Order: sequence, then C-alpha cells, then structure tokens
Amino acid sequence: MDENDSLKPSDANALVDQNRANLPLPDCCDAAVTISRQIGAHFGHMRVDLISDGTSLWLGERAVYNLSGNFNGIEAHENEALSKAWDIRKSRFLTVPQTGWCKVYAAALLRRLSARSA
Repeated sequence: MDENDSLKPSDANALVDQNRANLPLPDCCDAAVTISRQIGAHFGHMRVDLISDGTSLWLGERAVYNLSGNFNGIEAHENEALSKAWDIRKSRFLTVPQTGWCKVYAAALLRRLSARSA
C-alpha cells in the first residue's frame, strides 16, 4: 500500500523468485485486499498472507510481526527502542483469559517473558 492507501507493486527485489517479481496481479487481487483488511482491522498490526491460484483465495498465514520481527537497521534486541516501546505482556492475548491450548501457551509465554524482565 502507498501513502494514499492504494495497492502498488513493491520496489524491493523479490526474495523468492526474481522471475516472478513483475508479473501482473491476478484478477482476485481486489478481493484479497478486501479480505486482508477485514481480518487486519481487528488488530493494531497484522500481516495477512493469502495464497491464490489466480482465481481462488486461501488463508496462508497471519503474523503479528513480519520478517521475524527484524527490521532494516534495527536489531531484534530487548534494549532497542522499538523493543522497549512494545511490551507484549500487555497484548490482548496475554491480558484476556484464554481457553484450551491457548491458555497453556499464554501462561508459559507470560512466565518466560516475566522471568526475562526480572
């Protein structure tokens, strides 16, 4: 998306296949953007990956942060300003009671995060 909230091709080199970098977008691209926006609207930041055969769409992945949390020029280190600005312990997932496997995972993650910050 650009500053006008319009879809545009990235200037970045394709990481997977240089030969596919400049192929035209499939006809279902507008539907993909609509679906991604609907899913992403419920989060402060969410990358939504959809898989397409050019006609149909499937949800491939959702990620709270992309590129494994690594940003150009910013180390993924707890002392970085960006790391300090976002305390994941205050996230909705860790502040709202969970059930099932999410409850077990949230409790273990919170214990680990709290131990690291002590």
